[in-house]
Amino acid sequence: MEIHKLIEVLKTDPERIRPTLLHNSTQMRVVLFGFEPGQEMSPHTAPSEICFHIVEGAGTVLVGEEEQEVGAGAIVFCPPDVLHGIKARQRMTVLAVIAPSPQ
Repeated sequence: MEIHKLIEVLKTDPERIRPTLLHNSTQMRVVLFGFEPGQEMSPHTAPSEICFHIVEGAGTVLVGEEEQEVGAGAIVFCPPDVLHGIKARQRMTVLAVIAPSPQ
């Protein structure tokens, strides 16, 4: 059994986004991202389905051609091969569940 306390594993860096790999198997990858204000995950595509949970903070999420303001508690789903990205307006913690795990 794996148990993680997000507050204990979260990393932020004023220079770049800090991903922390929490779980990785062939079925699923779980990554915790720490964003400082203004940092962004540039729009890109991935072959897997992704669920973003905004744990804390606020910013903008892009999925396809739709951009939406999000805050703590929001959950955003992104289908496979669809453009997506995130930009933090304030310090932001995002938990991403990616299934299946990209190889």
